Amino acid sequence: MREPGQPRGTAKPEDRAADRQLRVLLDSIPTLVWQTSADGVAEFFNRRWLDHTGLAPDQARGWKWADALHPDDRKRLIETWQAILRAGQPDEAEARLRGADGRYRWFLFRWVPLRDEDGQITGWCGAGTDIEDRKRVEDDLSQSKSILDETQRLTRCGSMGLNISTGEVSWSAEGARIFGFGPEDRPTVDRIWERLHPDDRWLSERSVERVRRGEPDTEYEVRLVMPDGAVRYVRRIIDPPGGSVSPVGSLCAVIDVTETRQAEAALQQAQAELAHVTRVTSLGELAASIAHEVLQPLSAIAANGDASLRWLLRPEADIERACKGLQKVVADARRAAEIVSRLRSLSKKSKPERVAFDLDQMLEEVLALIRGELLRQQVSLRLELESGLPAIRGDRVQLQQVVMNLALNGIQAMARHQAARRVLLLRSKPHGEGQVLVEIEDSGGGIDPAIGDRLFEPFFTTKPDGMGMGLAICRSIVEAHGGRLWFTPAEGGTIFHFALPLE
Repeated sequence: MREPGQPRGTAKPEDRAADRQLRVLLDSIPTLVWQTSADGVAEFFNRRWLDHTGLAPDQARGWKWADALHPDDRKRLIETWQAILRAGQPDEAEARLRGADGRYRWFLFRWVPLRDEDGQITGWCGAGTDIEDRKRVEDDLSQSKSILDETQRLTRCGSMGLNISTGEVSWSAEGARIFGFGPEDRPTVDRIWERLHPDDRWLSERSVERVRRGEPDTEYEVRLVMPDGAVRYVRRIIDPPGGSVSPVGSLCAVIDVTETRQAEAALQQAQAELAHVTRVTSLGELAASIAHEVLQPLSAIAANGDASLRWLLRPEADIERACKGLQKVVADARRAAEIVSRLRSLSKKSKPERVAFDLDQMLEEVLALIRGELLRQQVSLRLELESGLPAIRGDRVQLQQVVMNLALNGIQAMARHQAARRVLLLRSKPHGEGQVLVEIEDSGGGIDPAIGDRLFEPFFTTKPDGMGMGLAICRSIVEAHGGRLWFTPAEGGTIFHFALPLE
């Protein structure tokens, strides 16, 4: 090729031979090559460049080559090329170039200055590499990342990684958001540690130690404390759960379950409110019977008190009989106080409290409240309570509500069907391994199999004036205690069973 500034026709034979060899070489390489003058005017294009674009040399020289650029890339690439000329340093840029078939493909264009012995730029050499396949892969990856980021944002599920050997932490944009950081923030162990609730940090410490020892990690849930003091609940899920562990580190998904926990708390509060309303409603239905139960000891107190006074006011006071009468007064007063105490505990609005207690004693307390209703409806009570059962742990008042609701349902069923044999059977016994079973059986005609599956649905009732919430609440209470509530048909009636785990 002619050196810049060299007059045409003055090249030596050996230079012309070298020039021909260089052209053959440049035409043979699988790269688009061109040469420009020092001011950026194109003077030479190799055969690969001309064949690809379908342009003749005179159609590409000067600045005409820019016509082959994609219209959306043309201005940008020319401005970049002019900036490179001003800087006088090697550089590169990407743009789409039209082929002879009219299709555009992405190319990476590189420019290198040619300098003389004094370091002055005498021209530029350029090369173009086809990167269409690479750009497609990059676009696919970018699109996949965008879809992944959007999916994580919608599901509130981010990802995090920890390199044990270097201590480096990585997270997705959603993972950063969950921890209260922006996608541009650099993740570090210290930053994550600052967010963890002090009472939950031991969970993360245990997780890191397991990964360091090469042991499978487990799922767990932690609380994060945001800068404004708000608490965020996050569940950490490893992949694969309990599977092989990388010697380098761990990768996990972090799920923002704050709204779920808030919804669960609100649901529990609503269930507690509804259960309280149901208890009060049930007590209202028992008002006449309970009044009778309270009046009995009060009447006895008055009668025994009067008798004791008479024994004391005699000319010769009968101290022994008076003491016996006063002992009966004390016993009846305690009996009335126990009834009132049970009524207060059932009607009181309080948070659930899990304590250990004797099941049979709790059942007997409920029976004391419904004894009047049993008498009023002429229902006989039969007890088969197994003695010596281990204690159970739960909310005593809530489980009393379950027993009272199921017992009242049985009493009312027998009254509605005018059963000739009205017997309510209450049974307790061991059930399986580590459970106790309570059964309440009535002779109220049974339950239609067609509605059996719906019996525990909220707002479904077979009573003309029922709310349809009693059995639904009973099931939710039993399940919240880790138990199960179901029913089976019995001869002439129904048996409701509920099993609870032992202490």
